[in-house]
Amino acid sequence: MDDKDEGPRNFGVVLSEIDGGALIGELGEELQKVVKATSEKASATCRQASGELVIKLSLKTDEKGRVEVGADIKTKLPAPVRSKSLFYATDGGNLTATNPHQAALPFREVAGGKQEAKDVIGNKGVKAL
Repeated sequence: MDDKDEGPRNFGVVLSEIDGGALIGELGEELQKVVKATSEKASATCRQASGELVIKLSLKTDEKGRVEVGADIKTKLPAPVRSKSLFYATDGGNLTATNPHQAALPFREVAGGKQEAKDVIGNKGVKAL
């Protein structure tokens, strides 16, 4: 059989030979990271989550038929789940968690200590904390 008619070589076998087998191991680790991250995000948000694993192979062939194969792996994990916070803009252009246009209430200790709470919805014996 002529070399030109041999058909394509199994790509998985070629991948397993790049960098002495280190590439295929790293691909497995990176794939696991993407799967874990997308699963965790989907569970936390109750929505689909997506990620990416990209392998880029660069090939350089010389005049003697030798082919240098380099590989680059890139992953894209879903953004972490972050909660949102509400702030108010001050007249000076800053953010504050308290409304600058609302007066503060003067809280004070009530004389008499803890008392039994009134039963307003039918729960007898409710005690104040």
